[in-house]
Amino acid sequence: MFEAQKEKRHALTKEEQGALVDFVYHTRLYQRWSNLITVLLGTGMRIGEALGLTWSDCDFANDVIIISHALLYKDDEEGKYHYRISSPKTPAGMRTVPMLPEVKAALLRQKEKNKELRHLPFIVDGYTGFIFLNNQGKVFTPGSFYAALQNITNAYNREEFIRALKEHRQPCFLPQFSAHILRHPFCTRFCEIESDLKIIQEIMGHKNIRTTMDIYNEATAARKAASFKSLEGKFKLA
Repeated sequence: MFEAQKEKRHALTKEEQGALVDFVYHTRLYQRWSNLITVLLGTGMRIGEALGLTWSDCDFANDVIIISHALLYKDDEEGKYHYRISSPKTPAGMRTVPMLPEVKAALLRQKEKNKELRHLPFIVDGYTGFIFLNNQGKVFTPGSFYAALQNITNAYNREEFIRALKEHRQPCFLPQFSAHILRHPFCTRFCEIESDLKIIQEIMGHKNIRTTMDIYNEATAARKAASFKSLEGKFKLA
């Protein structure tokens, strides 16, 4: 009844994004994911790129993040899972993303939080100083984050179901979504204010400009519909 809906392949709406952020930041059980979610929503990074971030990738003086690799957690021929670092498959994956104030604040909060950990440095293929660490001092895996997103969505929807009953209204559920879908809100919001597709493509790290164009067209179509809606009743037509 109040389980998450089937995954959508488009961006969260502004209302859904706001509900997600508020719920995560104000629910103690899920607060440990808040900084990572803010970074994903505020940069458009892929989950492997965000989990692979190290402090040396963050230029706080110039407010930029350098994306040059991704962290993977995959099985080997024997079926054993290991962390490893992967380089971008195409030059488009190598990029620099401006650091929004909220993203910078989230990273600095995470830095303070990591000081509480008492573990040996976590090293993967020579990389260390990772940002998003669990209580064991290891980097979160993409799978653990996906599971967290499902738990967050279901918990929010249960609370929303109860709120809607008390307020005698239809509930506004969050859709079920993956970490990849969190790239879409950033790209969509960016498309709403930026018309240069090459800039959008560069920030998002899209290999194919067609991917950028598809999201841009969807975003601008919504803006056009909203603009025309505001014309209703403004002048005589018949």
